[in-house]
Amino acid sequence: MLNIRSFFQNIFLFVKNLSKRVYRNCVVMTTGACVFAIVVLNSTSFGGGGRNNTNVYARTLDTESESEDEDVSENTETEMNGTIQFGLVNSALQEQSITEHLSAIGSSKEEETEEAVADKETNENLISYQSNDLFSEDNDNDVALIDYSESDYQALLRIVEAEATGLDIKAKILVANVVINRVMDEHFPGTVEGVVYSREGGSYQFSPLSDGRFYNVIVTDTTIEAVDRALYGEDYSQGALFFAARKSASNANMSWFDRNLTRLFEYHGHEFFTFR
Repeated sequence: MLNIRSFFQNIFLFVKNLSKRVYRNCVVMTTGACVFAIVVLNSTSFGGGGRNNTNVYARTLDTESESEDEDVSENTETEMNGTIQFGLVNSALQEQSITEHLSAIGSSKEEETEEAVADKETNENLISYQSNDLFSEDNDNDVALIDYSESDYQALLRIVEAEATGLDIKAKILVANVVINRVMDEHFPGTVEGVVYSREGGSYQFSPLSDGRFYNVIVTDTTIEAVDRALYGEDYSQGALFFAARKSASNANMSWFDRNLTRLFEYHGHEFFTFR
């Protein structure tokens, strides 16, 4: 009996110990299984949904990257178009500015040319007025000093131009004065043509008729003015009836002048004389 009881007690203890060991093993296995299941489920969720999420995230990144690339491309294209348009506008503005500048320069040059012409005309007028103020005496004559025809007038113009070519207006008035003085003097012909074409000893009194200059001159406006002023009383001659340019005259002629005439004055190379 004791042996059987001991046998059963041993079996019970064995079973009990076995149960505890099995229980622990079961608990461990169960725990391990749960942990494994959790790990598997999590890894499955991460591997599946996570991969999907990763793919979605990657696609999102790709989409965003493409969108950014498109935005960058659009921005770049917009900037380039803006730059091109700005360049075209800027070029147009520059061309317009250059055109306006050239137009302004052209207008400025035209104005300067007009001003220069106006100044020249003003200066010429001033010279004319200064000549009148400098040389003219009180002259309110409305009637010429001598009677003259058109042919007389033309002869006077030519002899003055020939004798005083290139000289100032006073020099030309002086030549006209001498001719007019002769017309009014009893020792000479009573007309301008008679004085201009007169001869002494077979020679013309005025050398331009001998050498042909009288017939070839071109009468200038200054000469016309000088003749008109002399005809209507402007006189600086002091009554001179002769004149000669000593540098171009012959020694014989100048000797005769010095011996027989009274020298009055000299002006621009011409010496003026009258009877003694």
